[in-house]
Amino acid sequence: MACLDGGTYPYRSVSNCSAESGLLMFDALGDVYSCWEEIGEPGKRVATYSADGLQFDYNVAAAWLSRFPGAIAQCAECPYALIHTSGCAKHARDSSGTIFASACESFQEYFPATLAFAFDQVEANLMSRPRKATSAHNYELMERHRQIVHSDDAEHVVTH
Repeated sequence: MACLDGGTYPYRSVSNCSAESGLLMFDALGDVYSCWEEIGEPGKRVATYSADGLQFDYNVAAAWLSRFPGAIAQCAECPYALIHTSGCAKHARDSSGTIFASACESFQEYFPATLAFAFDQVEANLMSRPRKATSAHNYELMERHRQIVHSDDAEHVVTH
């Protein structure tokens, strides 16, 4: 919640992990991988290295760098795509045979409840702060919103 308390926005990209944004891991055998979980699987390497330099398998490397929610049909329409970012590419490949599939792993089921919980925590924090004269109007709007959100019956909502 740092961004709500004046901090910076913590997310800077739409990739699930660094494997999709250029991470390279070099093993001792001359192989280079993008995914931590695939180290040691020669068929999953993105490059090799030797005294002659670094040799990329451009098709494999390009696939990792091209994976984002808009490149995956199931994710292109998902309201959570930019938050979940299509999930883990390795998990997608393990379950579907391609990294260009989603790996939701129940995200759509648990995220709304998690978001609601986070909202309640932020709201409680904001409502417990002392009011400032300059923010009285904002406090009044927040109080109206709280009454609406927590009301069982819209007719009982207090309006000012």
